[in-house]
Amino acid sequence: RQGGASRVDVIDGAHHSGFSDTCMLKPTWLAREVGITGPRSPLDTARDIHLKTMAFLQAVQQQSS
Repeated sequence: RQGGASRVDVIDGAHHSGFSDTCMLKPTWLAREVGITGPRSPLDTARDIHLKTMAFLQAVQQQSS
């Protein structure tokens, strides 16, 4: 939608599974060995996802006020 809060963003070094807690439930060395997580720390990826999600929700809230 024109002027909406949505956008596409890329988190460099993150794998698709980084958007779930699967990679954080396993030791990082094992998750990397089997390809569940990429070169980034899963905790850093989770933090970035959290910050981007919160920014989106705040933008939506501001637009509706």
